[in-house]
Amino acid sequence: ADDPNSGDAPQVAPGDPVSWSYLVCNTGECPLINVVVTDDQGVVVTCPKDNLAPGECMTCTAEGLAEDLGNTPFTTVPGLCGGIPERPLYENKGRATGETVEGEFVEDEDPSHYCNPVCDLSVEKQACVLPPAGGEGCTPGYWKNHLSSWPAPYQPADDFDAVFGVDAFSPDIDLQAAISLGGGDVNALARHAVAALLNAASDGVNFGMSVAEVIGLVQAALAPGGDIEGTKDELAFLNERGCPLNHSGSRDPDFESAAITEPCLPGIPCGGADVEFTYTITNGNEAPVTNVTVIDDVFGEVPGSPVDVIGPLGTAVLQLTAFLHESITNTVLVSGYLGTTECPPATATLTVPDDCNGEDLHGEGCTPGFWKNHLGAWPAPYHTDNDFDTVFEVDAFDPDITLEMALNLGDGGKHALARHAVAALLNAAEIEVDYALAIDEVVAMVQAALAPGGDIEGTTNTFAGFNEQTCFMDCHHTH
Repeated sequence: ADDPNSGDAPQVAPGDPVSWSYLVCNTGECPLINVVVTDDQGVVVTCPKDNLAPGECMTCTAEGLAEDLGNTPFTTVPGLCGGIPERPLYENKGRATGETVEGEFVEDEDPSHYCNPVCDLSVEKQACVLPPAGGEGCTPGYWKNHLSSWPAPYQPADDFDAVFGVDAFSPDIDLQAAISLGGGDVNALARHAVAALLNAASDGVNFGMSVAEVIGLVQAALAPGGDIEGTKDELAFLNERGCPLNHSGSRDPDFESAAITEPCLPGIPCGGADVEFTYTITNGNEAPVTNVTVIDDVFGEVPGSPVDVIGPLGTAVLQLTAFLHESITNTVLVSGYLGTTECPPATATLTVPDDCNGEDLHGEGCTPGFWKNHLGAWPAPYHTDNDFDTVFEVDAFDPDITLEMALNLGDGGKHALARHAVAALLNAAEIEVDYALAIDEVVAMVQAALAPGGDIEGTTNTFAGFNEQTCFMDCHHTH
């Protein structure tokens, strides 16, 4: 490679052997004697003889080891290497000298170049949202109402803290009391923890999680810094996939399981899921790459990293599994060495979508009928004689109506919206109801529905879905 910018310089990894050939020809008409070939970089050149007849050629050779051209005392020049300009190229010049028998001195020189390979290291990242095992689960309501169906060794009178190995309640409560608790936070976790425990222990429920795994999740959630809300959502999702048991506690032969057969889900479902990340690292070089590190900016160093060596044109595959509750975007960075030269970092970024469709696993809500028939249970600051339009900051009814009157409205359209809006408002305000919406969200949804072009029917259906979940309030609950 005479021209450093011709792009034909051979790529030689640092430390690999290099061979040079020096073609020396006598182009004159007189014989030459004392022919010597030297190299300006100190390479020792060997020639088969020291004289050449007119028109005769000979090939001299030299050998050495390739330099790390990013850190070498030898001469380098910028040039084209692997299609990349301004790369450092090793340059040496062979110089041939000789003389005629009459004593006339002749000489010539010619350069050559090589470069270190441009490290071709790449990474591809994939994610598989693993479907939950099993596909079946009975709700807290089922187990609460079918105490005789509880699987051994669990009994309704068993102490919650003793069963789960925690210190959550003082005074202590039994499993039956835990599964009957209303409200959110620890109460909601306890309720779904008991249901999950019974699902896991039941031979008739293909739950997909063992008793030990349920207990381990609850212990982690109740430890300092634990994720109570996330664990409750995960267990609620598993408990609400469909109950295969009938009223006698036997498995219903006609039950159709909700087990998922697809290898990967399109996104993270409500309640979360295990996500398996796969990192495929490819060495595009015709030489091995060593000490390959694989770092994920969210999860840290990936198991199996560093990889000692990836062979020429070879691949390495590493995997990492993490339980995620929501969408995530993460980036992996891969680095390694080609000889003693560090490869430019390779990166790949991936987003795992959320497939919860805006659902919220707060699984409680009391119907308009409940609030209509239990006026003494209304939570502060709301009263039966509050003006509907004032509370919701709308201009919906003329003449004005109270919240109690709104609950008693019949028919659909705006009346149905008002009926479910009041129930949603009271559910959101009641601390004992683990409701999906906050008060300000309920008010804002009503305002949007009643605005010009608003979706009254759709908003009514949304409220109805939330209001018609499990209601743990009873007729004796008063404020």
